[in-house]
Amino acid sequence: MKEDGEEKAASASESSMSNTPPVPTTPIASVWTQKAMERAAAHAAAAPKSPMTKREAKEKPMQRFYPTKTPVLPDSKSPRKQKTRHSENPPVELPVGWVLGARSRTTSMNKDESVMEELASRLPPSHASVSLLRENGFIQTVYTEWRTQCLKQRSALGFDVPR
Repeated sequence: MKEDGEEKAASASESSMSNTPPVPTTPIASVWTQKAMERAAAHAAAAPKSPMTKREAKEKPMQRFYPTKTPVLPDSKSPRKQKTRHSENPPVELPVGWVLGARSRTTSMNKDESVMEELASRLPPSHASVSLLRENGFIQTVYTEWRTQCLKQRSALGFDVPR
């Protein structure tokens, strides 16, 4: 009976195979696929470009990050250039830069303070709102001064009082 069951299964599988269309074979390679295969083979056989990559191909990859050198103070016995930097009392060396601006940094602003006040009083206000604010008693204060006044008032009244 077992043999009969096996024969039936084999005949069923043969009949199902006959119903499926045959798998088409791979078409003949075109010129483009041949060229691609040639390029891939040439690339695989190409020699590494540097000794490091050649070595890495044979062994494990090498480290590419190197530790920084710690600053080492040279001993005092080794010869030095004749500079003041290496003398007993070296000068203080500061970085050099340029300061750009409209006026020279050597002139003082206090000299021309009275002239500036005169010019400010002669010049008309730049906007009508400025003169209106002055007429209504507006006093311009620096933000830091205003902030300190607000903090003093808040501490005097208490933190929970909205005002």
